[in-house]
Amino acid sequence: MRDIQVASTVEFLKHLIPSVRVIETPWKKDEFLRKRSNKLFGNYCGAGQFREKQTFGLWFEQPTNHICELTIERKELPLTENEWKLVSVFASVMRDLRVTSLDRASSAIQRIASAYSLNHLIVARYIRGPNSHIFSTTLFALRLLQELSLQKYEGNPCSSGFVFSSEPELLLKKTDAAGFVFNRFQHEIRFAEGFFSSPASYRYVDGRNAFYLLDNRGNIHGVLRCSHPSRYALSDRVCNQHLKPLLAGDEGRNWAAYVGFNDDVNVVRKTGQQLRWVKGHWHFLDRGLIEEIVVRSGLSNADAHSIVAALLTLSELRMGGLLLVLDSEDKRPPAAGHIDRSNLGKSLFSITEGNAVGDLAQTGALVGILSSDGLTTVRKDGKLVGAGEIINVEATSGSIVTGGGRTQAAKSASRFGLAIKVSADGPVSLFMNGEQLISFRL
Repeated sequence: MRDIQVASTVEFLKHLIPSVRVIETPWKKDEFLRKRSNKLFGNYCGAGQFREKQTFGLWFEQPTNHICELTIERKELPLTENEWKLVSVFASVMRDLRVTSLDRASSAIQRIASAYSLNHLIVARYIRGPNSHIFSTTLFALRLLQELSLQKYEGNPCSSGFVFSSEPELLLKKTDAAGFVFNRFQHEIRFAEGFFSSPASYRYVDGRNAFYLLDNRGNIHGVLRCSHPSRYALSDRVCNQHLKPLLAGDEGRNWAAYVGFNDDVNVVRKTGQQLRWVKGHWHFLDRGLIEEIVVRSGLSNADAHSIVAALLTLSELRMGGLLLVLDSEDKRPPAAGHIDRSNLGKSLFSITEGNAVGDLAQTGALVGILSSDGLTTVRKDGKLVGAGEIINVEATSGSIVTGGGRTQAAKSASRFGLAIKVSADGPVSLFMNGEQLISFRL
């Protein structure tokens, strides 16, 4: 039977970092120390990580003088600096979770405990920063939100959220400029079990427009409330634009966490990276990586931002969509017609063609166009040249295309440029030359 500590670590990494392959290599300890001494970075201390060209590596000691080495790689896209920063907290966490007992029963218990706690500890350590060694408040806050995300009250999902600051009084000096007002409690409230036991605790502070202000010691200072919530469209909120001014800056270590629209828990760092806990797993979402890929296809930074925001909004709404950024406007995938062939449908599609995606995003029309089924096509100058089209998959593909209807269409469309598919259950996948580049499981 496969070791549960190894199996859970591999599974965690596959969910955490999009579209990676994790290769497991077992070693005897003396052989590892002799042949892989360049991976130790100083004194041997039971666990470590390393970086080689386009791969990341992790290793940790197991009982009976064995070492497990895990190599993380992504076939089509190099792993990013932000992904490395996330992985680089692994060694310090794994050292604290080392299985030290040689007794079979005790060793099994330690491995099981490590398997169930590793993912939460790594996420908490990453959120708090590499120089922070105390993150019990972070773990507790995330656990309470995870429990809340599974609850309903009067048939409706429950949601709430926290803004964490290691220097809350410094953060409060910029609330007006950041678009928030602060209501201070007469007495600081201690974080404790049962915090969300009453409906008022999450109805009044919903994690949408209001957040509890939390500090290092687990004290709740009061409630931060968005001054003008109507300024932010759903696409702005999906990209956490309402939180960005509050979290940015040098006023201590700041981050926010809240229950999302799909029974998930979202964590936002001041640098903009986001972690999402959904269906029992943590996923790393780096919007900058998606935008970088879109920019490489030829679009401007502004157009890439508008498109990615709209696609992530579709994902949040659990609505499917398919977009193609053309390599050449002279070469488009053959169409077998339109989704809507009525006179009204033709009229709607005709008035969208030639519009700039930035303008469509600003009016909110881009999300509606992308969600209306069929293929939406954009030129490199950001102008829309097609919407609601049905791809002739058989005429497009030089080989058999597998997958569901939207996946087949995405693979076929990607022979003419960058294709981005949003699945109706959330994942966002990018395709080029008939192959998937990366998929974000959201």
